[in-house]
Amino acid sequence: MKPSTAALRARIADIDARITLLANQIAGLEAEKTRVKQDLYQVTYPVLSLPDDIIGEIFAHLVDTDAESPFPTPGSRIPRDLRDPRSPYYALTLAAVCARWRAISLSTSKLWRRIQVECRSSDAMKIRSEEPGPIRPIALLELWLSRSGIVPVDICIIARQGSSEELFHKALLAISPFAQRWHRVDLCVEGGPFELPYEFPTNLDELRYLSLQGSIQWTQSTTIVSPQVHALSIVHCPFPSGLFSGFNLTTLKILEIDWLFTSDILRFLERAPALQSLYIEVADPVNEPPEVAPAIPAIFPSLQTLVCKYDFSLNLMRFATFPGLRSLAIWDLDLTRPLVDCVRTFMTSSKCRITHLHLRNLGPQVSSGILISTLVLFSHVTHLIIEHKADPWPRGTLVGLASNAFNDEDFLPALECLALGGPSREATLEGLVDFVRFRAEKIREGYDITELREVFVQFATQLGVQGETAELAKLGVQLRVGELKKTGMLWSAAADG
Repeated sequence: MKPSTAALRARIADIDARITLLANQIAGLEAEKTRVKQDLYQVTYPVLSLPDDIIGEIFAHLVDTDAESPFPTPGSRIPRDLRDPRSPYYALTLAAVCARWRAISLSTSKLWRRIQVECRSSDAMKIRSEEPGPIRPIALLELWLSRSGIVPVDICIIARQGSSEELFHKALLAISPFAQRWHRVDLCVEGGPFELPYEFPTNLDELRYLSLQGSIQWTQSTTIVSPQVHALSIVHCPFPSGLFSGFNLTTLKILEIDWLFTSDILRFLERAPALQSLYIEVADPVNEPPEVAPAIPAIFPSLQTLVCKYDFSLNLMRFATFPGLRSLAIWDLDLTRPLVDCVRTFMTSSKCRITHLHLRNLGPQVSSGILISTLVLFSHVTHLIIEHKADPWPRGTLVGLASNAFNDEDFLPALECLALGGPSREATLEGLVDFVRFRAEKIREGYDITELREVFVQFATQLGVQGETAELAKLGVQLRVGELKKTGMLWSAAADG
């Protein structure tokens, strides 16, 4: 039966009443929303209370966060602060937050002082995946340099495998008008070879750091003049002899170079009396022009850190002495007895007090006996890293350390921190515990031996080390597993003075 008209009118009246009630609720909520908005507008964020110049300094600090000395280790070809693809583009993020931050960002030249671009085969790149279209490297360079004002700039240009030489040239020509503001320049070519354009600037008065990596070809007439260069890295690049004749190498403090002959490196060192850190890979001496070896090794007193990669680099030790040397790294060697003989001759002639020693990737021919015989030569070492990555450890290495600690009170007497890393054939760390125990016994007997404080281990093979950790703790030594990268031991020697 259909409802009566009276029932329908009653239902309509009920609906109207409910609508009125909901309308009143909505009105109340709208009023409350208005009050909350007013309260929100009255809130003052701490950062918004700061003056614009202080906010600008905070923004600029982001660019320098995590920056470190150029060329910290061979193999890390692009400095860390430029390897992170996000770090050069903080400025764009900050400028997109609000109108005030955009104005501050655009007026803070230091925020735009560091830029990295990659030249790819697609001739384009994106800064953030959510951006609708690609930003080409040339436009990006021009944007950054135009906003950097008059401050010195750090520029990194990477030509990825497959990118065109034309695009690389355009990137270099885009930065050339700003050459008088170049503070640091990193050029890396993964493919190539690419030639430098003839328009590439050669007078670089403000340049402090220069890194050239990969297949970069130079014209014979190219001569770079830079009177204040502090750090120079030439890696996997042909090296014309006259290229840096205009460099004032008396200001050079850091040098990374590969595939030069020993005689060329010695000539370089003679022109760089203030050099503090040297990373070298010496070319095969078989192809080196015959020269008369100096009767007395040349003396370079300022050098504090030396990294020798591959066998031939040890030849430098035969013709040069470094009395101020504190950090020594010997990497990727396959030598056996010549390693010991060469290091012994070097230590005797240099009379240096090496405190930080890093032995890495010694080849399979380097037995534990050869390794221990090498360590015996370093009586002043306080920080020691022994690292094998490609090959297993020589069997008996830890036992050899313990045996020498038991029999010889002059074996690494100054050692404070020890780091061990790589694939290991040691079943346990008992040899390490014995090494620490024998040292502790020598100290109680009155021998002049420094107490070992920390041990870092990082092996590819997972070892149960709970027992060894407890034993070392009883001896006052903290065992840290899987933290080899956190040691930072070798490169702190200069900081330690």
